[in-house]
Amino acid sequence: MNAWSYQMYIPPSPSFYETGFAAAMDVASLYGFSPVNPVTDKIDIFTASGDNCKGSTIDEAQAVITAAGGLVVLWNGNVDISVSFFALHHQDPSLSRGFVLDSSCHFSTLDIGLESVYLRDDETRRSWITDSVRGMFERLCAILRPVFGCSYDEGFADYMLPHWQLEREVAERRRPTIIFWLQYFDNQYFARVPRDAYAPPCFDVAPVGDAGVIVMAANRPYEVDWLRLEELNESLWR
Repeated sequence: MNAWSYQMYIPPSPSFYETGFAAAMDVASLYGFSPVNPVTDKIDIFTASGDNCKGSTIDEAQAVITAAGGLVVLWNGNVDISVSFFALHHQDPSLSRGFVLDSSCHFSTLDIGLESVYLRDDETRRSWITDSVRGMFERLCAILRPVFGCSYDEGFADYMLPHWQLEREVAERRRPTIIFWLQYFDNQYFARVPRDAYAPPCFDVAPVGDAGVIVMAANRPYEVDWLRLEELNESLWR
């Protein structure tokens, strides 16, 4: 099943798991999301190795995440999203081979995952879901102050795989080889990025608190002109 990722690259910190988890739970609650599964009354937690550790309390979930990272499922009614926490890693963007620890890439990541099935709902419901996830992403960027953030689905990641060197580009504060439908830069990084690829009318630029800016091709992923975005990317590769 295809999924959308809203991912942040955050400078490493010994307290990343603890502060990231607390911030994610606080922000999620603002949008009506809770880690408690409304059917089982349990919390679905997955360790970094993929083991499912169902818990009964938020403290149990936090203990799993702060030990070594992992993923927690959040619910709002029958809508579920995931939030994952990984430190010092390189993510294979094909998503099929999981996570490979790589201490040369000095970032921790927080990733909000949304199944694409929700983008096929009626307009009222899908706009609420996608606006909520993007709102969570922006609020967490303002709180956690990542260097960079972006959103993509598995199909886009597969298409971009031959050009994917994002972790190294962000570490060196170079303009990413890939232009996403949504990307976040902290202020210092954005000041170093050539603006031609992110210019209107293709993109809108808006501040995120005092930490950085978000650059979007549309308000929601299903509103994006994907053909135009592919053309922009291919123009960078030529």
